[in-house]
Amino acid sequence: MWGDGMEELNLLNQLGLEGQHIVFILVVAVFSKLLVDVLKNSFSIRKNLLPLVGVGVGVGLSVVFSLLPIVEIGVVIACVYGLIAGLLTPGIHELIKKRFGKTKNEGKGDVV
Repeated sequence: MWGDGMEELNLLNQLGLEGQHIVFILVVAVFSKLLVDVLKNSFSIRKNLLPLVGVGVGVGLSVVFSLLPIVEIGVVIACVYGLIAGLLTPGIHELIKKRFGKTKNEGKGDVV
């Protein structure tokens, strides 16, 4: 019914995304989320600007990571991957908050 997953693999191959590139994006996204949290707690940044800050941090981190000798990714491709990673940071934040954070009704009793 759903296929054997070959469509997804073909799409990734057409985009040129291999395993190390996806891992690069995820590592940059996690570090971007951590750095955005540090910036949010250090400076007064409005909440509606946090995704934009995440994109900027993601692009900056990916360019810095691409300059490491063990990473074989060009700077332009690293900027694109950083943009993707920066766009992932709000989603990572929501995922962590939903999974490990407190809910709105927690501690208020049995509110239905």
